[in-house]
Amino acid sequence: MSWFEKKVELEIRGSDGEMKKVKIPERQFKQWAAEGKIHQLECQVHLLDVAATYRIETWKIGEDVNQETYDRLNRMLKKPIGGSDFY
Repeated sequence: MSWFEKKVELEIRGSDGEMKKVKIPERQFKQWAAEGKIHQLECQVHLLDVAATYRIETWKIGEDVNQETYDRLNRMLKKPIGGSDFY
């Protein structure tokens, strides 16, 4: 482990039930993600509506977008999700 290794900030639930931010080495984050020990809770969605208004929203995975859809799009795109509003 290096002192200058890139860190990733996570939000975790502490033993008291409260959310807190911690920093861990990026390699540890990648290892835990590969092992399925951690999961992304939110994602950025780039939207263009019918009035040609562009905006970026943060969606909760499991509420605003289901986990299967997020996983499929994330594997295919490897970048933020894009979408359009339909009326």
